[in-house]
Amino acid sequence: MYKRYEAYYFKTMLNILIVIKNLKRQNVYYALYYIIENYTKKFDEKFLQQSY
Repeated sequence: MYKRYEAYYFKTMLNILIVIKNLKRQNVYYALYYIIENYTKKFDEKFLQQSY
């Protein structure tokens, strides 16, 4: 249950960063978005492996 909430939290953060990226097209925001996106991808892979 807690794991699911954590995954949801990361997805929400990712969506917020996408909005920021669209509003302000700056390299700093893009780099931040890129790092979080990759981290979320790894987190999702671990989450999916644990689920099944």
